[in-house]
Amino acid sequence: MAAVDRTSPAAVTGASGLDEIVVSVAEELDMSNVEVVRGQVEALLAVNPASLAFDLAELTFMDSSGIALLVQTATRVEAISLRQVPGIIRRVLEATGVTEVLAVEQ
Repeated sequence: MAAVDRTSPAAVTGASGLDEIVVSVAEELDMSNVEVVRGQVEALLAVNPASLAFDLAELTFMDSSGIALLVQTATRVEAISLRQVPGIIRRVLEATGVTEVLAVEQ
């Protein structure tokens, strides 16, 4: 697993499994860095994975631009899930209805 960009307020890493890519997003995902993160996710999607999981265990803040990135990414892969979602992030996702659209794993 290699770090993609540590200069952004979000630390993004990607790991490929058999047919799944796991994207770990740490720190903050907001309008100040969402385009950098989007570019990193796009690069990881270039292999056309069957599924993608966002591991959010280390995410401390996400605004509506981060939520939009999750939803937009869901249109690009057959299956998408959110893993290890911190309580504060989960509450935001529930309040916006995202948990009704994207699978949230424990």
